[in-house]
Amino acid sequence: MFKKLKEIAEGRTDLLTIRCSNAWLERNPEPTIFVELNDEMEVLISSRDRREHFKTASPWLAEQLEKWRNSDVQKITVATKEYPLEIFAGDTALILVIEGKRYLYSAHRDIYPKGWLLPGGCSRSREELLNPRILMSRECAEEVLITDQEGKIYNFSNSINEMMENVKAWQKEGSLTPGNMIPLSVKELSLAKGDVRNIVIRLNGQESKIENIAVTIDAKIAEVSTCIYLEAVLPIKLNELRLFDGEKLPDKTLLNRPIKLTDEQGDCPALFSRGNNLFISGWVTPATAEKAFVF
Repeated sequence: MFKKLKEIAEGRTDLLTIRCSNAWLERNPEPTIFVELNDEMEVLISSRDRREHFKTASPWLAEQLEKWRNSDVQKITVATKEYPLEIFAGDTALILVIEGKRYLYSAHRDIYPKGWLLPGGCSRSREELLNPRILMSRECAEEVLITDQEGKIYNFSNSINEMMENVKAWQKEGSLTPGNMIPLSVKELSLAKGDVRNIVIRLNGQESKIENIAVTIDAKIAEVSTCIYLEAVLPIKLNELRLFDGEKLPDKTLLNRPIKLTDEQGDCPALFSRGNNLFISGWVTPATAEKAFVF
């Protein structure tokens, strides 16, 4: 049912993950996931493929991960031919620092998995399979567009092409008149939480090691995901901020998912749609204020 990696032409798919049949966790010298990939392994190249893969998830993986919770266990298998794992999805926990306060960025997804999600997605190439940080940088640049009221674009990613596609899409919609591009001060934080913090990936004999990255194995959907924490300092006030969602349908139509910022107390001081903060958009008038009530 699934195609094999050797059957997929590079650059011809919008999604490329592997059903890995050989992966294990090992503690020596430090907790690491080892992933062996090759051209004979099956791939997932569509959301439909991924849903079919999710159906193959088994309690076996949850049992293996429960054993891993015991620090005395030094090595454990997490993927076999019978129980393959999807490799990889990648997320970015983007923290915006505005006027000295820290806010976590998330966008709302109304299809499974539903809820407020971090910017992220799946690899599209062999390069991204070997280096999830490249995957996460691209996905974040595709999905997150930061501007101010004057149209200045705040650049936090090396993936300039993806960011400019995002800009052009919203410019076409008439919601953005872009101005100068302003580089942001960005640093990666060591807040990562997951099953392990390191990955060793071997693809057809080519080895890549990625350190200090959160790696989580989801037993419910048989998937390995990675996450990094980025902090970007913005030189503007919160009421000057505009945030645009760059997520698109296959026909390139912008989804315009709601975007929220969450502060360190768990409150939501800003909610964005089409770049505008709905909390300061003036929709409450004296007439409507008299009718407002609090639950």
